[in-house]
Amino acid sequence: MCFEKIIQLNNKSYFIRLCLFAREAFVPMIVCFMKKRIYLLLVTLLFLLLPGRVSAQFFSLRTNLVGLATSNLNLEASMAFSLKWSGHLPVQYNPFKLWDDAKVKNLTIVPGVRYWVNQTYSAGCFFGLHGVFSLYNAGGLFGHTYRYEGTAWGGGISFGWARPLSKRWNFELELGGGVVWADWERYMCPTCGRRVDKGTGARIVPTRTAVNLVYLF
Repeated sequence: MCFEKIIQLNNKSYFIRLCLFAREAFVPMIVCFMKKRIYLLLVTLLFLLLPGRVSAQFFSLRTNLVGLATSNLNLEASMAFSLKWSGHLPVQYNPFKLWDDAKVKNLTIVPGVRYWVNQTYSAGCFFGLHGVFSLYNAGGLFGHTYRYEGTAWGGGISFGWARPLSKRWNFELELGGGVVWADWERYMCPTCGRRVDKGTGARIVPTRTAVNLVYLF
């Protein structure tokens, strides 16, 4: 009703249109201002939720020397969340034979988190919680004539100790175990043969055996 009345009054129409134009320009400014306030609030909440400031060395890469000694190519990326917590993603791959027909071929991923007693990546002890997923093809070990092929997944806990070697290098020891559920098929010999059995089941197994050399960023 008011809009129709304004159209009829030419002396005021121009003035009213200006007001509407100014309002249309003012609304995006308010929206932009509110977005900035929301982002600031989210960042503030993030810092409040984190237990303390993050350490200066925020990322790390490590390799397990035990894995390399058994022909398992491996690399683990890590990121510190706070002074006490870090996230870890180890990946292991073994496409090789150990000797003759012996092999432990696998592709294994063990994502997890650590709680550091002192500070992330510093000297001292840590506790870990991790998951496990693996595709494996193993056989011919310790006189066994069978080959096992399948998948495994599960989780476990670990305990470790770290010691700085320099500003950029650390040395770590870690041991852990857990419960793994495996699907497997058993064959007559390491490289060929017919399938003679298959099954599934849960096992309590070592899930972390590591002597790590760590580079800190």
